[in-house]
Amino acid sequence: MGQMNVLQPPVQRRAPGRRGYTLLEIVLVLSILGILVMAFFPTFTHSSEIRLLDNAANQILMAMQTAKWQAADTSLKHRVRFSSSNNVWTYRVEREATSGNWVLAAGTVLTQISTTFEVTVNLPATKDVIFETTGFVSNYDGSKNTITLASPKLRALNQPYQRIVRLFAGGGVQCAKS
Repeated sequence: MGQMNVLQPPVQRRAPGRRGYTLLEIVLVLSILGILVMAFFPTFTHSSEIRLLDNAANQILMAMQTAKWQAADTSLKHRVRFSSSNNVWTYRVEREATSGNWVLAAGTVLTQISTTFEVTVNLPATKDVIFETTGFVSNYDGSKNTITLASPKLRALNQPYQRIVRLFAGGGVQCAKS
């Protein structure tokens, strides 16, 4: 009986008539994949920009809702304060520590709005939204109650390119596409 070498795997033989892929088949498959990627890439980039725009608007909406809820919960006035420096917009949620003295609210941070978006803050002169302990907005102005984010990329593609965060006197907040 012959000895079997356990270190070498058994030799596998190809079935007759079976062969590998030809260079032509590989090139054809890669060409088809390339065409599919090129066809769907613009759709992916559009959806990515849409998600970024929606997320930025929803973060503003959530900051407003957080300020309203914390004002009612802590019985202290809260505000969302917007500011701009060198075309960079930021906002933060603050609470009134003493009359006229505002500090950053617990659990919140200064948030920057992406510079890829055009930002229009149409709020009263101080660029604040002040929530009373009842949840109502004390400095409400019906003609100055929106924050608009616009995407130049989506505008160029004829897509809905604006998200408008609208504030109501009762403290309600809504986000709409246009």
